[in-house]
Amino acid sequence: MNPVLAPLALETVLVTWRAVQDGKNLPVAYMPLPSTYTSILIVFGGLSLLPDSAKQVQSIAAWGFVIATALNFWTPSGKIQAVNQVASENSRATA
Repeated sequence: MNPVLAPLALETVLVTWRAVQDGKNLPVAYMPLPSTYTSILIVFGGLSLLPDSAKQVQSIAAWGFVIATALNFWTPSGKIQAVNQVASENSRATA
């Protein structure tokens, strides 16, 4: 079994749980954007492409992303949130 599958599943659950908890601030209430899931699949898919000799590295990196997400150090849709924050600050400054 690929060492990335369990962290991938947990990462998906974490992102979905956060969307349910903070649902009113999302474009579609209580649903994360599909791009969030796509970014998770790209990151974990890239990790799974490493050779079999690097299974320990795959596992450590994958669980590291899960821990970073749980502690709010990394969000799969972080770039979008940063762009929205800058846009709202700019609109406040011009108003």
